[in-house]
Amino acid sequence: SGLQHVDAKVQGADSLPLDLLTGRVSDFHEIAVQLKSTELSFKFALEIRNKLVDAYREVMRMTV
Repeated sequence: SGLQHVDAKVQGADSLPLDLLTGRVSDFHEIAVQLKSTELSFKFALEIRNKLVDAYREVMRMTV
């Protein structure tokens, strides 16, 4: 569900510039905050993925 949440934020961020141009969102700062929030969520998800891949590689290096 966490990945779905991040994906929804990224999909929503893709439409923000169009929303600004069409007038649905009038405050540029609101868009900047939403974009930064999306960026942080995406980076956090990537860090989790990197940690999981590192852990998997470490387990694969272990001898039985």
